[in-house]
Amino acid sequence: MDEVVERANRHLATRSDHCEFRDISGCYTGPLHVGNFSCNPIAYKLETDDEDVGGVLLIELTNDGFVEASLGPLPSTHAQGPMVRTELGWHSVPLDSFDASAASDLLAHYVHKSTGL
Repeated sequence: MDEVVERANRHLATRSDHCEFRDISGCYTGPLHVGNFSCNPIAYKLETDDEDVGGVLLIELTNDGFVEASLGPLPSTHAQGPMVRTELGWHSVPLDSFDASAASDLLAHYVHKSTGL
C-alpha cells in the first residue's frame, strides 16, 4: 500500500491544487469493528492545499484473512463507540491477493468517493 500511495503522491504533486495522501494510521488503535477484525487499521486521508477532502480511508484485515476498506470520520471527529462508515464500492479481497493492482484500485475508489472525480 505504501508504494502505491507514494506513486500516487508523485503524480498528485504535479497538480495545481497540491493533493496528497497522508498516512494517519497511528491515530487509530485496536480493531474498529469489534469481533470481526484482528489488528489496527491502516488509514489515509486525502488533503488538497492542506485541507481534508472527504473522509478517511480505513483498511482492515478481517479474522478470516480478507482486506476490507471503507470511509470513516477523521480521528478528531470520531467519538468513542461504534464508528459510522461509508461503503466505497470496493470489494474485499483475500490478503494473498492484495497486490499493487488491488491497492491502486482501492485508492481510485477512495478518490472517486471522496471527490466525485
